[in-house]
Amino acid sequence: SGTIHHFTADPEGTSLFNAESYATDMASAPLALPPMNVDDDGTPLSCIPVDPIIASFHTRGHEPLLSECDHLAENNRMILRPVPVIPDAVLQRLRHSAFIGHAPNAVGLRANHAPYPAHTRTRATPRRLKGTATVTPGFIRQRNRSERDDKSLSPMKRSERDEGSGTTSLVPKRYRRVDIKYSYLGVEDFNFGFYNRTNFCGLEIHIPNAYCNSMLQVLYYLGPVRELAMTHENDNEFCLTSELGFLFHMLDQVPGCNCQATNFLRAFRTIPQVAALGLLLNEDEVEPTPTSMMSMLQAWNRFMLTQLDKSTRHRTASGSGKTDDEGGRGAPGRGGQGGRRSGRGRGTEDTHADCASGGVEGHMIFGSHTTQASTCLSCKNVTERDGSLLVYELESPMREMSDEDMAACEFRHLLHDSMCRVTVAKAWCGQTQCNDYKTTRHVRRVTKLPDVLAINCNTDKPKERAFWERKQESLEAMDLAAAATAEGGTAAGTGGSGIWDAKERDALGPVPTHTWLPHQLRIRVGVAGDVIITQALDPVPATPPPTADASEDPPEGEVLYELVASVAHVAETGTGGNFVAHIRVPEIYHKMKEGISHNAWYLFNDFAVSNTSPVSAVTYNAQWKLPVILYYARVDLNRKYNCTPKVSLPMAMLERRLLTDVSLAVTPTETPPHVHRITSVAEIPAEGSLVAIDAEFVSLAKEEAEIRSEGYTKKSTLKPAHMACARISVVFGSGPHKGKAFIDDYIKTSEPVVDYLTKFSGVQAGDLDPGVSTKHLTTLKNSYSKLVLLQLRGVKFVGHGLPKDFRVINLSPPRAQVIDTVDLYHIPQQRKISLKFLAWFVLGVQMQQSFHGHDSVEDSATALALYDKYLEAKASDDKAAWNTLLQSVYEEGRKLSFKVPTAP
Repeated sequence: SGTIHHFTADPEGTSLFNAESYATDMASAPLALPPMNVDDDGTPLSCIPVDPIIASFHTRGHEPLLSECDHLAENNRMILRPVPVIPDAVLQRLRHSAFIGHAPNAVGLRANHAPYPAHTRTRATPRRLKGTATVTPGFIRQRNRSERDDKSLSPMKRSERDEGSGTTSLVPKRYRRVDIKYSYLGVEDFNFGFYNRTNFCGLEIHIPNAYCNSMLQVLYYLGPVRELAMTHENDNEFCLTSELGFLFHMLDQVPGCNCQATNFLRAFRTIPQVAALGLLLNEDEVEPTPTSMMSMLQAWNRFMLTQLDKSTRHRTASGSGKTDDEGGRGAPGRGGQGGRRSGRGRGTEDTHADCASGGVEGHMIFGSHTTQASTCLSCKNVTERDGSLLVYELESPMREMSDEDMAACEFRHLLHDSMCRVTVAKAWCGQTQCNDYKTTRHVRRVTKLPDVLAINCNTDKPKERAFWERKQESLEAMDLAAAATAEGGTAAGTGGSGIWDAKERDALGPVPTHTWLPHQLRIRVGVAGDVIITQALDPVPATPPPTADASEDPPEGEVLYELVASVAHVAETGTGGNFVAHIRVPEIYHKMKEGISHNAWYLFNDFAVSNTSPVSAVTYNAQWKLPVILYYARVDLNRKYNCTPKVSLPMAMLERRLLTDVSLAVTPTETPPHVHRITSVAEIPAEGSLVAIDAEFVSLAKEEAEIRSEGYTKKSTLKPAHMACARISVVFGSGPHKGKAFIDDYIKTSEPVVDYLTKFSGVQAGDLDPGVSTKHLTTLKNSYSKLVLLQLRGVKFVGHGLPKDFRVINLSPPRAQVIDTVDLYHIPQQRKISLKFLAWFVLGVQMQQSFHGHDSVEDSATALALYDKYLEAKASDDKAAWNTLLQSVYEEGRKLSFKVPTAP
């Protein structure tokens, strides 16, 4: 017992006190039962407690249980529902203001509702709703009726709709790592269209070292970089800039298709400096950590920009297509940031002017000119040297910051300190009184700004990550203060501004009111090298502004930048995470793909592409999404470089590679009679001409699969075999040389081959070795250039099963230029027929009888003959001739199990 004293400030003594309140209902304590020995035969069954639900059921039915005795009444009592457990997804976002805790409703809980325990549910939660790291829609042949009936809703929005209940993952579905699900039909059966309903291409992830897909997309959507790569001429087999140009050309071709960076990554792996810098991802080792993944991508950014600078710098300096080794001596390190140094008297501006006369180059786009003043703290001697930087490394303040200082800190402050960097370290002083390593103060000044400002955020470092986390807490505090002072606002109505993606507001909270990363930067360089930066958080309007007059250009030494791309790392438990790119797709790409003038933001998650908001590009969450790389471009970038939607590869270079190709084999044989070498441009097939093509492959890595027994033996492919092109044959489809091959190339490989697949490819062990081969051996780059040339000239490719061939070759010709006899000789809902069976039944030819198996020239000529037979049947006066032929093919095939009978 005790006494409660109640005080009031009311002069009349009126007190607001509820004297008739009810006691708070508390959860009942768990029922403690005495131990029971179940092995004792003497223990009566009446000692087992009765479930209250069952007991109430029998009571209503006036049928008491036989074991219901008076002496057990104390065990039959009302048990109240326990207090629901707060989900982990809510607890992880819990924030405290004074003594009140609040968190966004991340899992869709409803007031006064609690989910039933998992073991009492009568229906299991579907796997696609459990928040797994891998999101797979199934195969094209397995599309269910409900998906077909809901075509108006994009797949990503369907995922968000299904996400509403029960998921415990913080990561929204469209940010998670997407993997390809393999069936017995291969990757061709995978439904890529589920992930991409836009007109912009995605990049597949199953290729080794495809972690850089997001950065490849960023470089592609920079107009000057796209033009630089696609017009670059270089005969080096492993020139990354040339391979980048071929990849960009493929991304230009078919709207909304999925592409592969196979050839680029092949060249990337063969450069020695790549392995030395730790840029190769060894999939056989332990899963990489998120920190190592972020460090790797930032190092890739420095390395790639250095390669773009170096290859184009050599091109303009020498006037030829030859450059040094692509790895490059002086590869970018942490200190140089992918830049170069020069003496004070080198004349940086003159060099830049000379390079400009040779076309766009990497340094013109990303390079900023700097001057570093080094002061010896012992003798006070000052030395200066000019240099350039391609990437700026963002660094947090060195000193400890109070909460007030953290709230006042803006992104421009960090950028200024990173651009005008001041460091103290030991350096050589050659003065007479020193002549030793002395403590030196280095001050960097910027003398010329780049057209594209590339920034590594360095969030892989503990110090930088801690700064971003504190800034996140500061932004949340600002949101809480703004909500408390707003009219009708409450603390529960906010939820971590500057943190949550607006597209995921249902799962992650409302739209932010305070953000930290700016959408616009205005940077001015003073005469003394001082840098003045102002920022704007508002995004640039989606509708492109009218062309500015010369009077509206910024003053000399000042550049207005806009955010064009941000690459973020998405962390998931148990994996190294994945990278996504928020990219502001410029107007020229919308004109090329959609025919409209528009700017819009898109989220590129490997082959999953979806629309997104400008807010999502500048929001982050230290728990699962951190920015890694930022790209700011001047607002008039495409206008300055006269970027156009259509950029063509250099046709003269491609024609030269076809006409002057020489075998790399030490002892090549003479040209075989079935091959006609083209010696003039007039002989190259023109637009509309037919050519038949076939390719053979070898295996660089075997397939990884698992076999499970689920009432029957089931094989599941975990990772497909890594195939490489070994032979490409192209046959004239018309003209005087019809049926003769004008391309029959064996492809030299520098990677170890685990299986030559001789039975299926006809390629033997020595055929790809320049030392012992007698074939026409060439590089993949030369053969690929020939095929790209034919594609650009508008020829039509005829073949059998061309999608798989083009996939491994890494070519994406328009559908109008592809004629596949697999589809011509096919009845819907029926199996597809092999080339060997069609040749036997339709043409009466026994093919692939050689001891060495397949022959790509024979396969090409056979596919061409089948197409001629198709045209002949279609042109027949008998309208049913083609259907009759097709039905007879399937009838005979069923009798023989679609196998060619053995010749007597």
